[in-house]
Amino acid sequence: MTSALAAATGLMAAGLLTAPTGPEIGPGLALNGLLGYLLLMVAAVPGLRALVRSYRS
Repeated sequence: MTSALAAATGLMAAGLLTAPTGPEIGPGLALNGLLGYLLLMVAAVPGLRALVRSYRS
């Protein structure tokens, strides 16, 4: 379950990062890019947790 959550979050992040347009937060910073990188960090947590759990068992 943890790895599926990490994979789904990573795919959403990749979709946001590859989106061509989005609202601008500041000069050169789009909301899609910011949310995409934040979701990548969020996806790394359950992904690494699943990896550690698989090596411990």
